[in-house]
Amino acid sequence: MQNKIKLILFSACLAILLFNSLAVLAADEVKCPEGTPDGTICLGDPMGYRSYNDSASDDTAARLTGFAAQVAYFMIFPIGALAFLAFVLGGFYWIFSGGNEERVKKGREIMVWSIIGIIVVFSSYAILTLVFKTITGSG
Repeated sequence: MQNKIKLILFSACLAILLFNSLAVLAADEVKCPEGTPDGTICLGDPMGYRSYNDSASDDTAARLTGFAAQVAYFMIFPIGALAFLAFVLGGFYWIFSGGNEERVKKGREIMVWSIIGIIVVFSSYAILTLVFKTITGSG
């Protein structure tokens, strides 16, 4: 039974990490620059890279800050998703405990720690946004 749960968790984590890159494909359509042929679909920057890094800038610090921001934000999503999956797993332990006090306690502990993890993820997102916008002056 535990091996099946581990396999399901591993599969879910792998799927989240693999499909996280699909956000790149979900770009919004934007106004095309002058001289673009008719019928061309122009896409915006789905990862928000230009908001932290002006592509015309030769400032190495700004480019590195923009890259660091994108790496940090890219890592926050899967970590939050894993915390949510842990919360759901804790709920399953609790629901399917069958009156077994150990499983109820284990499910409750998993849920409490996953809630703490979700709070940490949201807090880190807020702090990173504040720091990167302060550093780049875009906010």
